[in-house]
Amino acid sequence: MNGPFTFTAAAFALVAGFSITNTTIDLVSDHPPAALTLELLRYNGNGTVTQRLSGNLSADWVARITRIEGGINRLLCAGSGDKKAIYTGENSTWSVDDWVGDKCPELQPGDIGAAAWSYINEFGFKVETTGSFIVGAAE
Repeated sequence: MNGPFTFTAAAFALVAGFSITNTTIDLVSDHPPAALTLELLRYNGNGTVTQRLSGNLSADWVARITRIEGGINRLLCAGSGDKKAIYTGENSTWSVDDWVGDKCPELQPGDIGAAAWSYINEFGFKVETTGSFIVGAAE
């Protein structure tokens, strides 16, 4: 089976295999999938929250602030919103009420702020980016 047909088949497999591998590498490296990255989420100590997300994507969001009292994590305020902004890596600072999308009580040290941003990627999968902060921690 070392005739011309075997050589031709082996050569074709080598070229086709290289071509498929090369195309796959090109797709991955030249077109990285879009991703939303949380670069900063901070309570500023003055009743405001600063966040920075990048990726040039829009996303639905949810946010909440909780307080642990007597060993129970109690919800203080929560809200959500849909895709209205495109996150481009710019800092944005919000009052706590605007950041959550709800009326919040005055925050105390130890209160926990948490948020999630979700979008559908180019493969049709839901992707979430999450972050949190603790009031009074490294402000």
